[in-house]
Amino acid sequence: MVVVQNVQNKRTRRLYN
Repeated sequence: MVVVQNVQNKRTRRLYN
């Protein structure tokens, strides 16, 4: 799940920012 979160982190970076 780390790989999937890594890719989603780039698209939802502003949400987690």
